[in-house]
Amino acid sequence: MSDFTETIRRSTQRAAGEKLRPPEMVQTGRAIRPEATGIHSAFCKTDAGLGSTIVCYLDVDTTGTQITVHCEICGGTNLSGASPLLSNGKRISVYFDGTEWLSVQTFDSCEDCET
Repeated sequence: MSDFTETIRRSTQRAAGEKLRPPEMVQTGRAIRPEATGIHSAFCKTDAGLGSTIVCYLDVDTTGTQITVHCEICGGTNLSGASPLLSNGKRISVYFDGTEWLSVQTFDSCEDCET
């Protein structure tokens, strides 16, 4: 639904005294809980490999505290086959959920199309 159509629909509802529903929304990626300690930068220590975790330096490249970041991969299980590709020194946004470090970004599985 276009923004204009949505605005007209909501104006008509408001004029008729109907209860307004919030706009429909599709969430992608992780929902960040309010108790999270904030968003940090993490710098990949190595290139992406097998699995859904990668070791990173927290806040400062090459000298920050080393952390393991868990990444959500849609349609796959390996960061080495996911987009965007993580490589040594690449910055990603992360947060601590109280038990583990999680990537804010969701990664998509991709196939190598070389023939």
